[in-house]
Parts: sequence; structure tokens; C-alpha cells
Amino acid sequence: MNLRTLVDIQRRLRAASHRRLVMDDMRSGSPRSRFQLVKRVKSCFFSQSQLSQDLFALTLNGFPADGWFVDIGASHPSRLSNTYLLERHFGWKGVLVEPNPEYKDLLRSHRGAPLSTRPLWSAADVELEFDMKGTRSTLVDENVISVASERKTEATVVMQTTDWDTFAREFELPSFIHYLSLDTEGSEYEILSGIDFARYSFGLISVEHNYTRSRELILSLLAGQGYTRVLEKYSMWDDFYIRMKPQSL
Repeated sequence: MNLRTLVDIQRRLRAASHRRLVMDDMRSGSPRSRFQLVKRVKSCFFSQSQLSQDLFALTLNGFPADGWFVDIGASHPSRLSNTYLLERHFGWKGVLVEPNPEYKDLLRSHRGAPLSTRPLWSAADVELEFDMKGTRSTLVDENVISVASERKTEATVVMQTTDWDTFAREFELPSFIHYLSLDTEGSEYEILSGIDFARYSFGLISVEHNYTRSRELILSLLAGQGYTRVLEKYSMWDDFYIRMKPQSL
């Protein structure tokens, strides 16, 4: 992967976003909609995500004014963030999940969305060991498939987990969430397996897999819940899942 590849991905997804906006504007034809068109197109260039996950979430969901996101593994408040643009420039509401204490103050001071510092897992009140080295946090568990397991250091800490249902009640999540982002260095499958998909659905799910064996486990789990993997040529170390596959994808 190189810079040209990343630029090409962002260009393609931005172009798709712009085409959708232009089509919407042509159908409505009002001066107000044209003003909103220009405003939204300009805002798209503030994207901080690596693979234009935020732009895809906007386009796929039709640029809603009342969008909702859950960002699990939020890390830095803006740098490489999948949800910074959604909150800052499009007014979406959401929840950030980041157990690493290195980011706690930054996220609370630079993001408006509430922050959960307890790690999500398939079950609540489980004590798990995390490797906390600087700004990177990795679950220390031989049963978790992760390329990050090779980065283990001596800076470990034991944390108590929460599950999806407890988390959802605490933050009063809606039953439909426009965008779910997961980037937790290996625990993505465990988190997803704890979601009650009969109660909660998602417009887009992006999951970092880093080409580990967990990628196929996640595919099997989400396919069984009616989600389809799309844009595999462009998503690289992430996978994008949607409930229905548009013909354009």
C-alpha cells in the first residue's frame, strides 16, 4: 500500500458521495438545496479517516441530519478518526469507546460525544489484561487473533469489561445506528458476537481485520445476521458491511 493507493480510494469514495449529492439536488432543484449541496461537499474534504469510512457512512445513509455512530477503539479525537467528520461537520450524535487512558483527556476535551472507558467484550464484568504502551492498547489473550499480539510489552493493566447490552442502556443507544466502527486490535469478533442483532441494526459496519483469521469469522457472523461485505478492493485492512447491497457497489 502507498500514498497513491490511499488517495485513489478517497478520490473514488468522494466522487461517489458527490454524485449522490448532485442527483439529490437535481431532483429537488431548490436554491436552499443547492446551498446545502455546496456546504456538504466542502465539508467532505475535512475527512480524517484513512479509507474514507466516514464518507461511505454519509453516502450510504443519505447524509442524515440526525445520524448516530458508535466508535469502538476511537483513539485520537481527530487524527485518522472515522467519526470526527460526522460529529464535527455533520452534527451526528454518538458514543466513543476507548479504554486507553492516554486518550481519555484528549477525547473529552476535543470531542462532544460521550466517552466510555470500559472495554467492550462479549460478556460483562470479565477481567482482561491489556498491554498499554503509549497510545496503543492491545488485549493480552492467546485466544484472540491479532497481529498486535507481537507488540506485547511489560506495560499491562487489568480492566473490567462491559457488554453491548449494558453499554447500550447506559448511553441510551437507538435501535438503528447509522455507523458502527470497530478498531480494537483483535477483539472485534468478540465484541460483535455480543450484539443482539434482533434489537440493534446498523447502516454501515466497518471492522479492522488486518488480514488475520478473524476476518472470516467476522464475515460468517455478520453474513448470518443479513449483512453483506462490500468494496473489498478498496477497504484493504478494513471490511465494510451493509444490510443490502446497492447495485452501484
